[in-house]
Amino acid sequence: MRSFILSFFALVVIAFASPSCGYGVTKQLTGSWEMFLIPSPGFREVWTFTENEIEVVRYTNDTVPYPLKKGTYTVKNNTITTNGPGMVSKGGEYYLGNFQIKSLTGSELVLVRTDLGLQYYEFAKK
Repeated sequence: MRSFILSFFALVVIAFASPSCGYGVTKQLTGSWEMFLIPSPGFREVWTFTENEIEVVRYTNDTVPYPLKKGTYTVKNNTITTNGPGMVSKGGEYYLGNFQIKSLTGSELVLVRTDLGLQYYEFAKK
C-alpha cells in the first residue's frame, strides 16, 4: 500500500512539474521564419512569431518590407490557430485559421492546412 501511495505522489509531482506542450512549441516557434516559395514569385515572405503574436511581412527586391498580416496565435494539440482582424483576407483566408505542425526543429518548420484544399508551407529559421 505504501508503494502505491508513493507512486501516486510521484506521478502527481511529475504531472505538475512538466511544462505544457503548447508552451514548448511556442518557445520553439519564437523568431522569424522565411517561407520557401516555389516557383519564386519575385518576393520573400517571412512569418515572425512572438510569445502570442504573429506578423507576416513580404520583402520585395530583398530589402523593401511590406507588412502583410498581423494577429495573435495559440498552440494546442500541435496546431497553430491564427486569430484577429489583422489576419483576414478578402476572398481566401490564407493566413487566418488552423495550421497543423508537421515538423518543428531549431531550423525548419513545416505546416499543413486542409480546410481550403491542401496547403503545404515550409520555412527556414532566420
